[in-house]
Amino acid sequence: MKKYPKEKEHWLISTTDLTRHPLYNPELHTITLLEATAIAAGASGKAGGLLGLWAYPACLVPLSYQLHRKLAADHGGVERWGYRQVGCAKLSAVVKSASIKPQSPPHQEAGDTNGTSSALPIQSTVSDEAKQEDKTWEKLPKQDEKAATLLRTSLLPTDLNWIERDLIHDYGDMGQPGETETSQVHPFYFTNAMAELAQQKGVDIRLGAKVTKINHSKSDVRSVDYEDRDTSETRVLDNVTDVIVTAGPWTGKILPRSKVEGLRVHSVVYNADVSPYAIFTDIQLPTDYVPEHRAKMGQKRKHRGNVDPEIYARPGNEVYACGRL
Repeated sequence: MKKYPKEKEHWLISTTDLTRHPLYNPELHTITLLEATAIAAGASGKAGGLLGLWAYPACLVPLSYQLHRKLAADHGGVERWGYRQVGCAKLSAVVKSASIKPQSPPHQEAGDTNGTSSALPIQSTVSDEAKQEDKTWEKLPKQDEKAATLLRTSLLPTDLNWIERDLIHDYGDMGQPGETETSQVHPFYFTNAMAELAQQKGVDIRLGAKVTKINHSKSDVRSVDYEDRDTSETRVLDNVTDVIVTAGPWTGKILPRSKVEGLRVHSVVYNADVSPYAIFTDIQLPTDYVPEHRAKMGQKRKHRGNVDPEIYARPGNEVYACGRL
């Protein structure tokens, strides 16, 4: 696709935006999306889907936040990908041994609602990294120091009824309503909806197309090599003028000079119908606590230190929780 004149340049953060740019002409421009497996099969579909005006970097967050709001208004985002505003807060808690209950298993397969009704179909994942026992818990880099200053000490809301109040020591709302608000999407359905909208505008989406090389000179791009996973053949996409690499943690392998690295995150999704809040936590565990997966293997090694999982209620009777080991 030809580059736009400098005075018309914009931050284009999705293929859908490209097809709606005032200079886009399907008779002159061709957009091809190469996807190694399926749309939103990796992190794009299994992330938390949180949108916060308090997040960083400040140069991009307002643009992204407003774009998500417009896309939802224009294309039925509430119904199609669960777009909505949520309460956002941070809490600290101390867990006693007597308060720890056996865990119920999270659902693992699409459509497995365990008897619950759902406005959105269920798509979830369980990441089991029990083998990485020697790693200590690391905090997800969602909030910077500036975001921390937006916390306002407040009382626990009455409709936040899925948190055990007796364990909470401190609770604080994030930011000011209307100024640093928080919204969310279901990333799997959002990404697939964007792909559908792009196809309607003429984008060529090729699934099972594993990019293996970007051929370029010092000044421009020439072609892209990819493996057709259906036939195991190597194919070449010629006459390429611009390439946008959106391979997430694998970007660094396709384009080493980008120096992009992956961040391993563990997540579970539970079936539960709860009030709409996104909660950041700091939880002190009992000193004698042995994690359930270790106990099942006959291990007695105790957990070290605090944990700070993020917990997001989502439409469709889902609760998403993630953390990093």
